[in-house]
Amino acid sequence: MGYLIDLFKSTRPRDLLFFSGYALYLVFSYMVFHSTTVLSSASANAAQIQPLFLLASSGARVFVFLAIAFSIALSMRFLTRPSTTIASIATVAIALMSFVILGMVFQFSHYLSGSEYIPWLLLGGGLLGLADAIITLLWVRFSATLDLRTVYLFVLLSNALSLVLYFLVTLLPVSVSLPVAAALFIVAAVFAKKALDVSKPEQWEYSRPVFFGTLRTVSQPILGTAILFFLSGLMLQISGQKEIPLGEFQLISLLTSAAVVICLLLPALFIKKPLNLGRLFSVALPLSAAGFLLLPIIWNAAGGIVNSLAQLGSMVASIILWCLLVQIIQETRLHPYLLFGIAFACTDFALFAGSLIGFLNADTFTAQRHRTHHGSSACSLCAVHGHALPLQG
Repeated sequence: MGYLIDLFKSTRPRDLLFFSGYALYLVFSYMVFHSTTVLSSASANAAQIQPLFLLASSGARVFVFLAIAFSIALSMRFLTRPSTTIASIATVAIALMSFVILGMVFQFSHYLSGSEYIPWLLLGGGLLGLADAIITLLWVRFSATLDLRTVYLFVLLSNALSLVLYFLVTLLPVSVSLPVAAALFIVAAVFAKKALDVSKPEQWEYSRPVFFGTLRTVSQPILGTAILFFLSGLMLQISGQKEIPLGEFQLISLLTSAAVVICLLLPALFIKKPLNLGRLFSVALPLSAAGFLLLPIIWNAAGGIVNSLAQLGSMVASIILWCLLVQIIQETRLHPYLLFGIAFACTDFALFAGSLIGFLNADTFTAQRHRTHHGSSACSLCAVHGHALPLQG
């Protein structure tokens, strides 16, 4: 706790404001990608169109992460010192284009058939995925300038602050969710640029033997996290939770995410020894995976809690993986875009694959599940196939 107090005392209030931009970005992410908060302003069938929107955005993120990672690996001179000004302007421009397209889709979706507005929805989702990948890498680059305990606290405190801000957003009318999300994204991009300006400059290196050796070291954590993302995407598409009220969904997600953040904060606040992220990951990963084993028990009995449990494993693993990659980057001096690009491409592709398989087979999985639970008897949920995603910190 003393370390945290000293950290706040040694940081200027203006810099703390800039650093809070990551929390603003997380609120934007909750609204757009991890719940139907923004899509609910489009039409009553937000839960049905959300999987298509998410597939487009996650596919675009995979493309950006792989393109940047391979560019750096093939030629370190390219993007060795990428301009943060150009990156921040690019991500805002692409995002604004996406918000304009989505605004038009939301305005006219009530008067058009799905075949007429869904292609524009996919285009908007893809562009927003591109912008999201760029702003994520900006915050990755900032995180790589912090020491291990500081970056661990930065990520967790940002998640905690984002939950408070997201709660305030839930009090607003759904009709203003799109402009609110756009404003949050723009401010987060500006703050990312400002945070990088006040951070210490870093020099990155590239060595083929070091890169491949590091890749072997991080392959297991990346694979474990990717599996959790795949299961999360798959189960949330077949969970039969489509008709959960948005307010109930948001409340359950907020409470469960807050509980996870508090549990992860305790080691950094009260344990003075250096953090051992490898050991923490080895403990958290099985516990996260065990959460999926509870789903069959509560599938039909606990409403929105199914969505929350399905995402907690991937949330915990992704937070620890973020900090673990920062630690490795500081030891090897590899460019943060390289390792994070590969890691995020793997996890986003796993989420894409799980969501796609679940979306295409939701009817089959749900029918088999209800036949298993109820035999030949009818069930009130048999006609419900949900596609809502919960919060992911």
